[in-house]
This record gives sequence, C-alpha cells and structure tokens, in this order.
Amino acid sequence: MSAGGEIYTASSGYRIEQSVPASPNTRVIAEDQTQATAGPNSAGASLSTTDFWAAVLAAFKPAGGTGSAGSSSGGASGSGSSTSPTQGQLSASTANLNFGNISVGSSGLLTDMLSNSGTANVAISNISISGAGIGTSGVYVGLVLAPGQSAALNVAFAPTAVVGVSGSVTVTSNAANSPMSIAISGAGVEQVSHSADLSWDASSGAVGYNVYRGTVSGGPYALLTGSPITITTFTDTNVQAGQSYYYAVTALNSNGVESALSNQAAATIP
Repeated sequence: MSAGGEIYTASSGYRIEQSVPASPNTRVIAEDQTQATAGPNSAGASLSTTDFWAAVLAAFKPAGGTGSAGSSSGGASGSGSSTSPTQGQLSASTANLNFGNISVGSSGLLTDMLSNSGTANVAISNISISGAGIGTSGVYVGLVLAPGQSAALNVAFAPTAVVGVSGSVTVTSNAANSPMSIAISGAGVEQVSHSADLSWDASSGAVGYNVYRGTVSGGPYALLTGSPITITTFTDTNVQAGQSYYYAVTALNSNGVESALSNQAAATIP
C-alpha cells in the first residue's frame, strides 16, 4: 500500500484492512490475520524507504480465554490461547421410567430428578411428550437451573385403554447435551373389582340380620348394613387389595332384639 509516497507491505499471511490519515503527517495502517489455533505468533511490516515508524499488536480472544501481547524492535509479537465457553450439562437420575401395569381409569406417578452438573445456567426451552396417557409437571418451559441445582420432573401415566405404552419425555435446553430424552413404558390393564362374599345359616325366629366388619381379628367391628337384611348372604364391595377383613353377623327377632355376634369369618383380598 502506498502511504505518502512510501510503500507499506504487510507481513506474510497478513492482510491490510485499513489505512487512515492521522496528525501530524502520520498514517495509521491496520493489518490482521485469523489464527487457526491458539499460541504465539508475530507480525511485521516493511517500508519502501527509511522512515520513523511504530507497531502495535492487539490480540483478541473468545470469552474465557487468556492472552498476552508484546513488541520487539522493528515489529510486534504476541501470544494467546482460548478455552471453550462455559456450558451447562443436564443429567437425569434415571433414563428410563417403567410404570408396570396401571388399571384403566387410574394413574401412576414417578419422579426423575434433573440436575445441572455444568458450569453455567441451564434454561429449559421445550418439553415434548410422546405416548398416550403420559403427562409431566414440576419442570416447565422457562425454568432455569443454576450449576449444581436440581428439579423434580414428575411423570404421570393414566391409561385410557388396555394397551402397552412406549413413549418418552424430551427436554430441550441450552445445555451442552441438549436435547435429553427419558424413556417411558407401562401398560393399561382392566380394572379389577374386589369383593368379599359372605353367607350363613338362617337363625330360628330371625326376621333380619346385621353384618359387622373389622380390620383386626376379634374386633372392634363396625356395622356394614344400614338396616337389617332379610337374606342370609352379603357382598362387601368396599374392600382393598392386600387387606384382611373380619366379619360377624347378628340376628334380630320380630321385637327388634339383636342377638350376640356370630363366630368370626375372615377374608383376605388378593
């Protein structure tokens, strides 16, 4: 480049980007080069005639990097290094949630803990769900997890049909490992109705019977029949799977006098 009659030549591999006049009787010329790798480098220049001149080196680096600059006679030198910007890292306590069998019309709930194990904030930007009957709560779009912070992702499965379900919950964020998916599996099964069927021998002179139930052998018992029944059978439909129940019956005569409790009968609901 010609500058006031002199010719300025950039160092090998460098390019002159700008030449502007400056006072007094001075010209500022800028040259640069993009470095492929971090490390020491040097830049020089040449003039077509002997003259006074000076050189300044500016080293630029990505955020998080380090660098230094120096100068030497007739030129300039510098060194620099860079590191990858800090990023969040999202992890889950488990990559698979299995609900097993859930009765149609009911629901199950499992929790997966999401944690930020990185060095920068993780911002949740999207949560997508695949699979019928699957829903989430606890983690939401816009949630920000600081480094070391965790949040509970609650996953619900409420089947509406007798069918196996294989789905997923995918969380998208600005984390280095985004998106992150959690596999969901389960099956809807027919709802099973449980009951306990009772029968007893008729009592002479009885016009009605009361049925009592307890959850501890030997009582205490609570009355199940709101009013005396006239038959010698009874079905208890208000029972729960895995629970044991204990029953006794009394007889009432025409005067409304109630007998003592019968022998106890036990039933365990499968």
